[in-house]
Amino acid sequence: MSDKEEFLSAMQGVKRLKKDPKYAYKRKVKPKPINLIKDNIEIIKETLSSNDSSGQLSEGVTFTRKKIKKLLLKRLTQGQLNIETSIDLHGLTQIKARNFLKETIKACKQKGMLCVRVIHGKGIRSGMHGPVLKELTYQILSEMDEVLAFSTAKDFDGGSGAIYVLLNSDTIDRQ
Repeated sequence: MSDKEEFLSAMQGVKRLKKDPKYAYKRKVKPKPINLIKDNIEIIKETLSSNDSSGQLSEGVTFTRKKIKKLLLKRLTQGQLNIETSIDLHGLTQIKARNFLKETIKACKQKGMLCVRVIHGKGIRSGMHGPVLKELTYQILSEMDEVLAFSTAKDFDGGSGAIYVLLNSDTIDRQ
């Protein structure tokens, strides 16, 4: 006897159960992905303020062009904003790093990005001159109108060898 015949023989006399809504199979609804860019815009809109001041945090470096609420600064410094891209300056000369960083930050702003990570390195191989690209990065970003704020990254994102950069988005400026 084949498998099919054996199965049909075993199923003789079996009746289909009545459909009971209590036991009906329910398809799970797939969660909708969160639009992180819109979330970041909402966070920034909620936290931008001309009343609060910001300054140096106890860990790392922090720069703010405009006065922003401590909540936004905290979210930036804790790596809670969506990093939309990373810019790696490792191996570049000062001149190449300056041009690359400026062009890339401007391009990121034009694309509507809000938060990017710049990896400048810790300057371990810079010798007695110290971390050259690190200081250069701080200088360039602090001079750029496209930059709203920046802060040293958390260890899982590069620590003192990287910074989070909050871009001064046109979307934020209009609201």
